[in-house]
Amino acid sequence: MLLARRAPRSPEQTSTFVAALVAAVASLSVAAIATILGPQVAALVLLVPASLVVLVIAFLRVPHVAVAVSIGFLMVLPAAKFFVAGWLGGLKEVLLVSAVIAASVAAVRGRARGADTHVDRMLLLTVIGFLFILALNVSGSHDAAWSNSFRLTATPLIWMLVGYSLEGSTRTFRWAGLGLVVSACVVAVVGLAQQAIGPQGLVDLGYRWNIDVRTVEGQFRSFGTLDEAFQYAAVLLLALGVVMNSKLVGRARWPILALLLAGTAASFVRTAAVIALALCVLVAIRHRHRGLAGLLVVLSAASAVIFLGPAGGQPVERKPLQDRTATLGTLNGRTAVWADAIGSPSALFAGRGVGTFASQSLGPNSAAQAATASDAASTAYADSSYVATLASAGIPGLVLLVALLARLVSLVRSAIRAVPSIGWVLAATLVVLLVDALTRDSLWGVPNATIGFLLIGLGLRATADRMRGTGT
Repeated sequence: MLLARRAPRSPEQTSTFVAALVAAVASLSVAAIATILGPQVAALVLLVPASLVVLVIAFLRVPHVAVAVSIGFLMVLPAAKFFVAGWLGGLKEVLLVSAVIAASVAAVRGRARGADTHVDRMLLLTVIGFLFILALNVSGSHDAAWSNSFRLTATPLIWMLVGYSLEGSTRTFRWAGLGLVVSACVVAVVGLAQQAIGPQGLVDLGYRWNIDVRTVEGQFRSFGTLDEAFQYAAVLLLALGVVMNSKLVGRARWPILALLLAGTAASFVRTAAVIALALCVLVAIRHRHRGLAGLLVVLSAASAVIFLGPAGGQPVERKPLQDRTATLGTLNGRTAVWADAIGSPSALFAGRGVGTFASQSLGPNSAAQAATASDAASTAYADSSYVATLASAGIPGLVLLVALLARLVSLVRSAIRAVPSIGWVLAATLVVLLVDALTRDSLWGVPNATIGFLLIGLGLRATADRMRGTGT
């Protein structure tokens, strides 16, 4: 008797089956290795591939839910590491790997259906070129400091490419924005509660003076569920940009704006005031209030000069007005720090080596920060992502970084013209990331850059799909 031939699988069924098969084989392999190392290690290692399987399926089947939950997870992870267990920090790598697998499968599945899922070619080339320069590291060695620096830089860019490859683009982008806003509100409430508890109360809970609990000119800096105040302010400003430039939260806009602004103020990060003014400039431009936009630009520039904090994020003593005025020309000492970071003119071309400077995108509890700062040179900060890139990777690295960012600006401008509801949110996200990176090595920060670049990738994909009439 002849056997009936089984109907061929659809591309969706095939890609899901392949993803599950790869994850299952990885699970069995890791389980076998872990069994040799002992039952306790086996139990821990088995958790990783099991989580990988679940996350891959989630990113494929319900990408909007997976992305929103991932954003919330990244924002509460530092607190979970502190109060529960430090090893939870490794789950963000599991999250990234699962997202990359799912995005790859989604891209293959889209091409099988004949859909155009290609990432912008120029953007992809600049990302690859920039990462290649960092990987080459002509002037440095490939040690732990280089590894950590390269990983920190690559992670947000990979998340951006993941966002561009996931399906259900418009809905996923909308859920990502909502996930960011809701999570930021929770973080802001925690930050305001920390002000009520006070620094000594937080120390009694287990936090440490001058590591977790910090002050500037006598004012305690809230940090919410994150590692430190600068990360806290950055994620709240990202959410602020979403709320100010979209209708995602409807009538709740004004209460949410008030909460986010109050939470940001509790960080006492002076650069946050400059970024908030820049976001107001963006809103004025969007509504074609050119006079107001010009006034806000002047105010932003003035506040940038007057209120920028000291170099290296270190608090300084309160000075008389005439002493503070004398330092305005050096941006509170930052120009001297930038000159020291760059070093001699002969080092400009190839740089001083990737990983030379400790990253301000890492929290005080980060193991990567400890590894990066293992020698005296690494304990210095470049106080700007752009200066850090020039000092570490030289002129070629800076040129490629500028080309990458310029391409993003160009794509966002196109998005504003094509789909304003998405484009202006992307513009606000870029403003927060790029302005914050002027006076802090935060362009690749965790979690602010990870979330920001993911949102940009999702928005660019949603814009491309809407322009093709395929957005969902």
